Amino acid sequence: MPKSILAVGLQLASDAVKTCEFSSRSSLLDADIVLFRPNIGEMYLPPLKWFQGKVSLDESESFQLREAVAHWRREIMELVESGKNVFVFLTDFEEVYAATGSKEYSGTGRNRQTTTHVSPITNVSCLPISAKFIDTRGSIMILSQHGVEFLKEYWREFGSKSEYKMLLEGEGFVPCIVTKSGQKPVGAIVRAKKSTGALVLLPDVDFEDQRFVTKTGNWSVEGTRFAERFISQVVAMDATLLSSEAATPAPQWVTEQAYRLHGEAELLDELNRISSRMEALSQKRSDVESRYQEAGRLRGLLYETGKRLEQSIIDALTLLGFAAARYSDGASEFDVVFESEEGRLIGEAEGKDSKPIAIEKLRQLAMNLHEDATKTDAQGLAKGVLFGNAHRLLPPAQRQEFFTEKCRNMAVSTSVALVRTTSLFNVAQYLGDVDDPDFRRECRLAMLEQSGEVVFPSIPQKPDRDQESIVLSTGSSNSE
Repeated sequence: MPKSILAVGLQLASDAVKTCEFSSRSSLLDADIVLFRPNIGEMYLPPLKWFQGKVSLDESESFQLREAVAHWRREIMELVESGKNVFVFLTDFEEVYAATGSKEYSGTGRNRQTTTHVSPITNVSCLPISAKFIDTRGSIMILSQHGVEFLKEYWREFGSKSEYKMLLEGEGFVPCIVTKSGQKPVGAIVRAKKSTGALVLLPDVDFEDQRFVTKTGNWSVEGTRFAERFISQVVAMDATLLSSEAATPAPQWVTEQAYRLHGEAELLDELNRISSRMEALSQKRSDVESRYQEAGRLRGLLYETGKRLEQSIIDALTLLGFAAARYSDGASEFDVVFESEEGRLIGEAEGKDSKPIAIEKLRQLAMNLHEDATKTDAQGLAKGVLFGNAHRLLPPAQRQEFFTEKCRNMAVSTSVALVRTTSLFNVAQYLGDVDDPDFRRECRLAMLEQSGEVVFPSIPQKPDRDQESIVLSTGSSNSE
């Protein structure tokens, strides 16, 4: 049966290899062999902030990177302990500063200052190994005696195509590739203690050679041939490693008190204490993650559709001072009904991937308004509002028209308000930070009194904008 191969952070011109990005939360446990290239560049995008000459991530990017690092560290460790092999290609050393979640505040009013604590994190922090990685590079390498045992054929084929971009220092690994001068480890193997699984660290290979892709973006013949040879050598290495003698699993009876060794009881107590703390922290982490997701729900105004977009609209309208909720009585269902002391409104929400909102949604809204009039004692029709999230997959600044011309003209003639959800996000974001009753009321009146595309009042400048600085927290650059 063919081996199942998963590649993280690299691509090969072969249908035999499944791929996923570093930002993915894919499990490794379904794979027989894993190829891993730790490249964290995809985790942060321009414009970049800098601190002490290195990229400094914002809080959201920091959270996502730490989550990814912890995920892969755990997955790699579990796969190796299960008896399978992970081949890591040590690409360029990357170190960034990530927020720790700790802040300090000083001063008040306009003089208030926020200090954000950061610590360094690297692309090799995701590897379950205590070694120190040194940023350097070169191409003249040789196999160590241990490396010859399983790397000989691979090295004959790809040694000349390899480049080391890191040196390894410390303990917990066996060098398998070293620099020709100085015998510095640039490749290593870490064996599982209770299985034949191994973590194999190898110098980087140019998987992105331009010759592997045609001008039309397809894989070239050369790219396909490279992939075939590479996979063949990896599968052969995997077989050699798995055929090595494994440690005999300890039988249950050797754990009895009669065979307990000096120091084990104390260490076992410490392990139990650590496990208890980890369990409590895991529950706390789960709770905080849930609150974090809840706190960011308003961003759905920028990219969501369907029920999630409706919920984000309800959250925003609540910030504007409306009592807002979905309406359903079994016979009728409205996306949102919202009211304040100034008036009552009914909203219809629509998100489009790459188009403006068309007139059909106005017809649906008109039906809802008339249907509502038959169910309420209020005099006259409620004000209709069409919330549109057009071109929702593009950044707001790159979007063109949100509503078609027919939709805009019909809205004016029927006194319906058209609201861009991106504009609603801007005012709601401000009101989430600042208690401004006058601005809140002006926003409500804008939707009640305007027809066609609504123009919200200009957002005031925050009176007490924090001055934020960054401070480095103590921590190792090679750990999560």
